[in-house]
Amino acid sequence: MTASRGGVFVGCVLVLLLAIDPPTSLAEQLELSIGRLNYAGFSEKQHCTATLVAPQVALTARHCLVDDDVREMHLLLGYEGDDWREHLRPASAQFTALPGDIALLCLDQASTAEPIAIADRPAERGETLLVIGYGRPNVYVANRTSCRVLHVDAQGAFLLDCPLTPGASGAPVLRATDAGYEIVGVVSATNGDASVGYGIADQDGTAPCGPALPDN
Repeated sequence: MTASRGGVFVGCVLVLLLAIDPPTSLAEQLELSIGRLNYAGFSEKQHCTATLVAPQVALTARHCLVDDDVREMHLLLGYEGDDWREHLRPASAQFTALPGDIALLCLDQASTAEPIAIADRPAERGETLLVIGYGRPNVYVANRTSCRVLHVDAQGAFLLDCPLTPGASGAPVLRATDAGYEIVGVVSATNGDASVGYGIADQDGTAPCGPALPDN
């Protein structure tokens, strides 16, 4: 409608504002397939990080596993505070033929999240990689850390220039590609100056767990 004020017409326009969610970044999408691996219960202080690499397989550091029974562990994918995308339980663990601090968790059921691909080439000296893990002090959210590779040895271990913290053990070390992110390895150890990761470049590493278990 219009109104006249001193010979000047003022148009009244109704503007409809639509609430549109901002696009999700690739890193944010990754976090839905990365989870906090709790030793026992949902709020246990001790924890590591694990990543979905196949519908029923998660990758983590071998030293993160419970010695007596991995079935006591809980994997909360997309964990953020009191919320998470999916709660899964390891049924068993397998170890890759590659040397290093690496373990594959065979989950009790197939996940609905999108697995992250394993890289077909190892870390390279000088390249910049991304680590996403639940390190202290912000253990209730996935923390992103950019790291540069300082050294790679013949066994696939690599040194990163970024100090990490407890809870980031088992976190994926990720490379950005045109097709998205891929996993180069996992975080194994850290100090105040640098961190150590172990590479995994074998796509067959996800095979030992087999197909999804039938529903009970």
